[in-house]
Amino acid sequence: MFSDPSKRQHRFRLTAAVTIGALLLAALGLTVANSVQGPRLLDAQIDPGATVEGVGGRLVLRVDQTVADLTADEVRVTPVVPVEPKSDGADLILRFGDSLRYATTYEIVAQVRSVTTGAASTLRYSFQTPDGAFYILQRAASNAGTDAPDQIIRSVIGSTEQRVVRSQPRIEQFAVADPAIAVVTSDAAGAGTLTVGPLDGSKPAQTLADNSDISQLKSSGPSGLLGFVLTPLSDPESSAGGELHLYDPVTGKLIKVSGFDGEPLEPLDWAFVPGTTSIVVQTADNSFYLIDPLNDTPTQTLGSHSRMYGFVPGSTTLIIDDSSAYKAIDLATGNTSTAIDSPGSTGVHELLPLGGDRGYVGLLATDAGALSVVVINDGNVRQIYAEDPDPVGGIQSACLSPNGQYLAVAKLPRDAATNPDSSGFANRTEFIDTATGQIEQDVAGSKINWCN
Repeated sequence: MFSDPSKRQHRFRLTAAVTIGALLLAALGLTVANSVQGPRLLDAQIDPGATVEGVGGRLVLRVDQTVADLTADEVRVTPVVPVEPKSDGADLILRFGDSLRYATTYEIVAQVRSVTTGAASTLRYSFQTPDGAFYILQRAASNAGTDAPDQIIRSVIGSTEQRVVRSQPRIEQFAVADPAIAVVTSDAAGAGTLTVGPLDGSKPAQTLADNSDISQLKSSGPSGLLGFVLTPLSDPESSAGGELHLYDPVTGKLIKVSGFDGEPLEPLDWAFVPGTTSIVVQTADNSFYLIDPLNDTPTQTLGSHSRMYGFVPGSTTLIIDDSSAYKAIDLATGNTSTAIDSPGSTGVHELLPLGGDRGYVGLLATDAGALSVVVINDGNVRQIYAEDPDPVGGIQSACLSPNGQYLAVAKLPRDAATNPDSSGFANRTEFIDTATGQIEQDVAGSKINWCN
C-alpha cells in the first residue's frame, strides 16, 4: 500500500521548518550570549627571569576581544607589587613597578571590559618566578698544594645542592653572562689568562688573553656582554696602565674601548649601563664618561665624582659619591639629584639601591668599630644586620641580588690559624633578606657573581 505523496511532502516541509527555526533560535541565543560575554583569557606571555632581574618586567594577557583601558586599581597582584596596566587591542600589558621575589607564585586578577560590547569580566592568571640562583668562588684549602683546584659552583638560595661549573687552579675572577662564563686564572708567576666558554662545558673554552694582568672582569647580565681591563705583561709600555675591552660571547667580537681622542681608556672603575650596550667609565682623575662602543655614539662627559656605586635596578640611574654626598644621575635625561637625605645616614660609606620605592642599603660603622647594615628609606634608617666587633675578619664586601631581595655579605675568616682559607680571601658569604634582616643562608666561598 502506497502513502500519499502530498502528505510526505507536507511532513518534509514541516520538519525542515522546525529544524531551521531551531537553528535560528540557537544562532540568536549565541549572538545574545556573545553580546553579554566579557573578554576571555586566551593565553599569556611572560619571561619570569626578567621579572626578578630588575624593575619593568611585563606580563601580556591575550584575550578574545579588544579591551578598554583600565587603571591600576582594577588590577590586583598577590603578593602585592605595583603594576602599570596598558591596553593594546586584544592585549592587556601589565608592567611591574618593582622587581619580583625569587621562588614566589604571583596571582593576577584584572577587571576588564570589552570595547565592542561593553561587557565586563574578570581575568585570572598566575605564574612562578625562578629560584634565586647564584655563582660563587670556593678556594682550595691553603694546605692542599699550589695546583689544587679552586671551584666556581652554582647554587640556589635555600638549597644545599651545589653544582661545580669550573674547577681550575688559581682562579682569580669570574663573570657570568649566561649561557657563557669568563674565568681569569693565574700561573705561578702571577700572569693571568682569560678564557670564555659555555657554562655547561658543552664546548671548549676560548682563550681571549694570556700572559697579562687582567682586572675588573664584569658582565652585563644574561646573554649579554663581558668586559675587562687588560695589561699585556709582554708589552714594554704596559706600565702606562690597563686598557678596557668588551667582548660579545655570541658574535666573538672583541672591542677596545676608546676615549674622546681615540686613545684607549685606562679606567679606575667602570660599569655596564643596564639594558643597553653603553658603559660608564671613571678615569684616574675621577672624570666620568658615558660611552657606547658598539654603536659609535658620541662620548658624553658626566663630570667629576669620587666613586660609583651601581645603578638603581631596572633603570639607567647611576648612584655616585661626591665626597660623601650621594647623588643620583639619570643617564636618560642627564639630571642629577640627591640620592639620600636623612640625618641618620651620616657616615654611610657604601650605598646600594634596592629599586622601586624600597630605598637603599648602606654600610655604617658602629661605635665598637664594626660594621652594621642599614636600610635607608623615606628619611628612616633601619638596621638589619651587625657584624661581631672582632678585630680579625669581618665584612669585606657586600652586594645585592639583581632584585634587591638579598644582600650577599662576604666575610674574612675569624681564625686564620685554623681556617682552611687562611690566605686572606673572604671564605664565607651570608645571604640577608633586605626586608626582614633574616640570614637565609651561609655558604662557603666569596666573589659572588652578583658583584660583577
